[in-house]
Amino acid sequence: MSDITVGDLKRQLAGWPDDTELEFQGGMTFYRLKTRGKNMVQLEFNEPQAYLTEEFRQREPEVFVAFFRPEDNGELVQEVAVPTL
Repeated sequence: MSDITVGDLKRQLAGWPDDTELEFQGGMTFYRLKTRGKNMVQLEFNEPQAYLTEEFRQREPEVFVAFFRPEDNGELVQEVAVPTL
């Protein structure tokens, strides 16, 4: 997991106007910010995290997390992105 401080994020966004849209790679949709401790805020997304079986983890060791996305008919589809090495 990669950690970033609020200060780091502010510095990276400092040159952008306030009305600039942020897009999250991989189709993630922002849900909210949630306080998780005195000095910790968690960014939450609408996509629920999928459970990865031990068999899947052994077969795909480069995948750390997978998410579901809703289809138009309401079904949830698990999506897994495997980076090219």
